Amino acid sequence: MTTITKSILADNICQNFGFSKNFSEHFVSSVFEELANIIIEDSKINIPNLGSFQIHKKKARPGMNMHKMEKIIISQRQTIRFIASRTLKERINAIN
Repeated sequence: MTTITKSILADNICQNFGFSKNFSEHFVSSVFEELANIIIEDSKINIPNLGSFQIHKKKARPGMNMHKMEKIIISQRQTIRFIASRTLKERINAIN
């Protein structure tokens, strides 16, 4: 299992579509930046056959500082949640 980086994605685009390395890197960075902007503005983005990304609000909750062994309160925050599409789930399960 390998971590896929933006650089690896750019290399794949370069090899598969014949674009220059510079263009491919700029393209990948632009796509991710635009996806982030859409999620921030609309709080949800749906990509057919892949899934959806949405902002999820976590409530404040108790936690523990393990270095000092003291109880703390973890403040509320927002995170990104990915929910895979039915198509992607079926493709993953068809592999086995």
